[in-house]
Amino acid sequence: MIDADQILQRHSRSFALATRLLPKPVATDVKMLYAWCRTCDHVVDDEPSRGEAERRLQLIRDDVVRIYAGEAPQLPESQWLEALVNRYDFPRRWPDDFLAGMASDLDFSPKGSVAELEHYGYQVAGVVGLMLSRILGASDPRACAPAISLGTAMQLTNIARDVSEDWERGRFYLPLEWMPGRVPPQGALPEEEIRRAVQRLLQLADRHYELGRQGLGYLPDAVRGSIRVAADVYQEIGQVIRRADCRVLGRRHYVSTGGKLRRLGLACLAEANYRVGRLVGGDRPPATPTSLIGRVPMKRETLFLATFGLSLTCVMATVMFALVGINPKLESYQWLPWAYAGASAGMAVILGWLARRLDQTPAMAAVPTASGADKPASRQ
Repeated sequence: MIDADQILQRHSRSFALATRLLPKPVATDVKMLYAWCRTCDHVVDDEPSRGEAERRLQLIRDDVVRIYAGEAPQLPESQWLEALVNRYDFPRRWPDDFLAGMASDLDFSPKGSVAELEHYGYQVAGVVGLMLSRILGASDPRACAPAISLGTAMQLTNIARDVSEDWERGRFYLPLEWMPGRVPPQGALPEEEIRRAVQRLLQLADRHYELGRQGLGYLPDAVRGSIRVAADVYQEIGQVIRRADCRVLGRRHYVSTGGKLRRLGLACLAEANYRVGRLVGGDRPPATPTSLIGRVPMKRETLFLATFGLSLTCVMATVMFALVGINPKLESYQWLPWAYAGASAGMAVILGWLARRLDQTPAMAAVPTASGADKPASRQ
């Protein structure tokens, strides 16, 4: 079986960047979730025939039944889901809804309305956000709606970027109600109509990103920064598309290394602003139960903020020197910015490690469970 980390590195460099900021045990489980979801997606998109795709998807469904019956799955890839279900007690409906979304791509029909598109976004990505939030330790049921929105936002971004690739597979996800007429069954897509529809789709995605960010306060301190980075880098794809006037046909837009570093720095600053604002009693989203803010001596808290602030400064310095290294003005000191970037990155790692030691979250070691309406009576 292919290593889960290899699957993540191969298919999503943006998400791989965010997972590097997670504590190692959590990052391992996040990679397992991504690998299982990606395997299901591969079955639908890349199998040589529809019949083979249906057969493979049914084997995955059968393994889900086995897992929730307490039996061993047959497919090696299903072991990832089995481990996560046993560790985090996912409700049965979550993998079922996800597989229903995958199956809808085999029996594909265009989405007539925005509501239909958002429902599809929930099935193939919003429910992944729910599973991810459970892994990350969000135990408050109020975290569920933002988790769904953030996953849906990322899926809408994917759809905006991949219009041409999806069309080649015989799929068209933009709502038909946004088009002046029905999409032709074959041939070239109408570029201007597609451009305007993609523009509206990115506006819809931005609303979901905003809703998703409202749930960041329910995440433990140790993981929240990683999700900020993932959301910011993914939303930047939409900004790249906008800078190209929303023209997506015949091209694939991506975020450059410089763009990712810039978003990484901005996400770190946003996290620092959140923590400082929460400390001084500003109007912030509710803190998570696992945070030590308010439960540790002020002296240690001040030391944590100083160390954390210095680590963010080093991150920003790393970004700045790396950008200079990418476009050096003088060849005579071409290596110097990279030396400074390496030194700054090293200091950022050391200071970040010290900050984490000062702000340990012991509850992360426990298996997070939902409460209230989010926790089912049984996994069935």
